[in-house]
Amino acid sequence: MTEARASNAGGTVRVRATETGVLVGLHIERSELRFGGDALAATILSVCSAAAHAAAQRHRAALLRDGLAPEVVDRVAPAGTAPTSPPGRWTLRP
Repeated sequence: MTEARASNAGGTVRVRATETGVLVGLHIERSELRFGGDALAATILSVCSAAAHAAAQRHRAALLRDGLAPEVVDRVAPAGTAPTSPPGRWTLRP
């Protein structure tokens, strides 16, 4: 699995996620708690998505660097295939 890190603009929410969007590390500064659970969850999902996208791009680059033909990489790890949100159990509900 390829992992990447991402954070919100203030660096108060930082995550580490795989190219498939699995959250493997999370740091939340205490100051973020004042915004409430829904806002915090939305921030975590957004930052996790950014980390997953970065990890997916690294994975693609590594496959190409290792000599896989671009047409094979397109089938195995197509560009832009990082999930837009982590698995359903993390999806926000109204």
